[in-house]
Amino acid sequence: MRVDVFESPLLHFLAVLGIDEDTHRLREGNDFSYMLAGIVYCCRVLGVEIILPKTFRRGETAEDDQRFLELRLKHLADGSLSPMAEMISLLAYSRHCAFNHANAGAIAWSNSDSTIAYKGQKIPLARFRKLVDTVVTEAENILWREVL
Repeated sequence: MRVDVFESPLLHFLAVLGIDEDTHRLREGNDFSYMLAGIVYCCRVLGVEIILPKTFRRGETAEDDQRFLELRLKHLADGSLSPMAEMISLLAYSRHCAFNHANAGAIAWSNSDSTIAYKGQKIPLARFRKLVDTVVTEAENILWREVL
């Protein structure tokens, strides 16, 4: 029996988190996987603390270990038909999407060689050359003043 995604408040929250506020569309795996990974990590840490609280870890017995492993398998593992299993499945899918995402470069040269585009903003090459020249001159001045 599969988990009804919207029956779990946590999975409902993840569904809402997957909506991009700006575009009112679902986020792409590349933009969602890091959020989901953080939530999965936090849920696992909280789950471990709930199943086996830190205060009882010093005096734990083999029975406690067995109880922990059973509850972990039931609630925190993939394939357990739990909200956590659904989150792990979503994480695997979003990571697959992110790894197969074609990342466009941040800088693109124009065909006329007179401008470059940085994240879509056009910059004349003359300004770019001046920027580089200014940075090199400033670095040389710092070298002469403070180092030599």
